[in-house]
Amino acid sequence: MSMGTDVMITVGLTCAGLAALGTGLGFLLVRLFDRIPAGWLCDYGEAPGDILLSFPRLSRKRYGLLFALLLGVSYPLLFLQYGFSPPGAFFFFGAALPVLLLLAAADAKYTILPDQLTGILALLGVFYGIACGVHMAATGSFTVLGCLSPLFGALAAGGAPAGLLVIGTLVFKREIMGFGDVKLLAAIGLFCGLQGSVLVLLLTVLFSGLTFALLMAAGRLKRGDMRPLGPFVVAAAFAYLLFSPQLHALADLYLSLFS
Repeated sequence: MSMGTDVMITVGLTCAGLAALGTGLGFLLVRLFDRIPAGWLCDYGEAPGDILLSFPRLSRKRYGLLFALLLGVSYPLLFLQYGFSPPGAFFFFGAALPVLLLLAAADAKYTILPDQLTGILALLGVFYGIACGVHMAATGSFTVLGCLSPLFGALAAGGAPAGLLVIGTLVFKREIMGFGDVKLLAAIGLFCGLQGSVLVLLLTVLFSGLTFALLMAAGRLKRGDMRPLGPFVVAAAFAYLLFSPQLHALADLYLSLFS
């Protein structure tokens, strides 16, 4: 048996194991959602209503299959994209994906993005940034700008929507997006850096705009209706974490057309 064949078998078995792990974790997430304290799923100072105290909160069949499919596919893709090598993108991104799914479910079900879950996501982003800095130092590629990239990413991903939130509130006299979305985008920006944050924002606009346009065309959404933005932010984050090299290559190719 050749060395190439051995490698292919090892990669295939690893992907199969990761797919099984992701599938099992996806089904487990639905049950974990029931364990989230009710106080996390309502505004500060607000008493949880009966809907938050009734279980199961999520459909085992609908959400369980969805989460299992997403994680069962995502974990092998993460491995093929990044491997297990430093700075540990597979492990940090793999830990972030379930948290993102819980946030998307909370926003879709209760129109809230729990700060506690966003905080966990941000903490993972901070540790990933530290791991990247240590890796750059160990390989002799350390730069101040590279080390500060997570901070720039958080400022870009959260700062631009925060500005739109303020402007929208002043102009339209109502919130055009929630502050929870701003905090979620800032947490995601810690993983993405400056350029990646711009891509996540563009993907969020693309995914939400296309979906809202289709819903309006089908008569299921009217002008002025509000829909949670969190699931679209999460979809954009998933796309970036899984395919960031390809997305950056496409962005560079597009920009090269104007140079």
